[in-house]
Amino acid sequence: MIPIRTATARRDQRGVTLLEMLVVVAVLSIAVITIAVGLQTSQTATADASIRGQMHLALQSYRSALTTVIADGYWRPAPAAASCTSAADDAAAATTWFDDKLDTADGATHGWRDVWSAKGISFEITAVKYWENGPAFPVAGVVKPGGFTAGCGSPEQYAQMLVLSVSQNTTTESLTGSVVLRKPV
Repeated sequence: MIPIRTATARRDQRGVTLLEMLVVVAVLSIAVITIAVGLQTSQTATADASIRGQMHLALQSYRSALTTVIADGYWRPAPAAASCTSAADDAAAATTWFDDKLDTADGATHGWRDVWSAKGISFEITAVKYWENGPAFPVAGVVKPGGFTAGCGSPEQYAQMLVLSVSQNTTTESLTGSVVLRKPV
């Protein structure tokens, strides 16, 4: 016998309720927002990494330029204790002195800063430390622990450690490093 279909045996054709539709829209909205935030975070992280990379290269360039200035025969002796008012003043004076030497027209470092200035990167010497107390190895059986001190007016004029700062104008970050300069003999 053939089954007879009646109107009550057919599938209900009412469709999707409003509540079901709102749930679907909410879930899809959350998914789209999550993807958009992820893409934005990725883009920001990539830009930050690029800026940090440029700052590292700029710091290395600054070190190289300062080393070249010393190799060209320029040496900034430690100021006498009487003329050195503070470590901050000495660092500012060192920045000015080295900037003048770096930017000389006939020097090998002329124009080195231009490529970095175009990218909004600036340079500063934040501290100058001078070598004191002789070598850091035994002399005549006596160990004199030599080292860099924060003060100025050191009687020994053979080595200086400059603490450098590189900053980029679109971020609040700065990068610090140091370079040890030795007096040419």
